[in-house]
Amino acid sequence: MTAPVDIIIPSLNNRALLEPCLATLLQRTSPAGLFAVRVVNNGDLDSCDWIDHPMVQIIQTGGVNLGWEGALQAALNVSQAPFVCFLNDDTHFAHSQPDWL
Repeated sequence: MTAPVDIIIPSLNNRALLEPCLATLLQRTSPAGLFAVRVVNNGDLDSCDWIDHPMVQIIQTGGVNLGWEGALQAALNVSQAPFVCFLNDDTHFAHSQPDWL
């Protein structure tokens, strides 16, 4: 079943910011079944190998930096969700706002 919202996050070799972004997103956003996360790896092929979560899909660009808009389009091409949310990989989510989505 497709979640109603795809959260799309382009990233370019940026684990230092992407890791806390994903951690706070997944821990502090409710309800869990409302969304799926698609990280577009605009960087090195192995730069997102550390991500292992059932709600997160990695979209590989083949090591080619598609840029912000190109990465968003790559994720939109595979999305079947009726709604999408675009995020930067340096976004953090507050404890006090779990229903932001």
